[in-house]
Amino acid sequence: MTLDIQAALESLRTGEEPVRRRVVEELGRSGEPDAVTPLLVAVADESWPVRQAAAEALVAFDEDALLPRLETALRNDEDAAMRNAAMEIYVKLGPRTGEALLRLLDDADEEVRNFAAVMLGARRERRAVDRLIAALGDADVNVRHAAAASLGQIGDPKAVLPLVQVLRTEPWLQYPAIGALGEIGDPQAEPALLHLLDDELLRGPAMEALGRLAGREALPRLVPHLYDPDPLLRNMAIQAVVAIEQRATASGESLDPEVQAALRRQGLVDHLLATLGDDEPNNRRTAAVTLGWL
Repeated sequence: MTLDIQAALESLRTGEEPVRRRVVEELGRSGEPDAVTPLLVAVADESWPVRQAAAEALVAFDEDALLPRLETALRNDEDAAMRNAAMEIYVKLGPRTGEALLRLLDDADEEVRNFAAVMLGARRERRAVDRLIAALGDADVNVRHAAAASLGQIGDPKAVLPLVQVLRTEPWLQYPAIGALGEIGDPQAEPALLHLLDDELLRGPAMEALGRLAGREALPRLVPHLYDPDPLLRNMAIQAVVAIEQRATASGESLDPEVQAALRRQGLVDHLLATLGDDEPNNRRTAAVTLGWL
């Protein structure tokens, strides 16, 4: 089958949706490496059926033919849509693609290293953990940021202590490190996160992470924040305390009487009642659970 790539690109730019979808299906059936570029264009189409068909066609390609063209698109600084489409397909492909991304993590171009770190996290690529831990020391701050976030997505406890070290030494990486520690959910991170409750800027993210991993020993530090004058921080504290208590009661323990007494304070009860009408579903659910305990 002979492909007219320019005609395909023109149809994808100007054709109606049925035409664009038909072009995508024909390109996919061709199996030709030259079809990769127009299919990547179609991955960014405004129509979901066209995008879906393009993604399915690309994922079915032979990886030997596909990966070099994805890498070319990834390096295209002048076409962000093409680059983003390539990243989307990288994430959907099989194990060999993980090997290709690990290689790109050592690339001379910091943007390519950054994209590789992001995609390894999106793929939950567990074999990348050691390499991403090493990337926490990359010369480029964006690569370090992506490495921290991706370690959280992968969720390997091996990353906890390196992330805690980053938390203590890298101000620019504190937010992604806190988020990653919360996603990993390992109690080893609890002392470092409790220390951050004294930091006005980091208190909220730290409470959110503690809600995911802390035990009841963290409650004395969290309960005072139930009365924070900032409603956003107050809700974060409530969610953290409730999450910790839910884990404890699920394992057969009784509700902590000191927590119950703290939640019964009149000002907090009024806040919880008002929160039942909150726009944020998590806030409404937490308020309902908390009021049920009272």
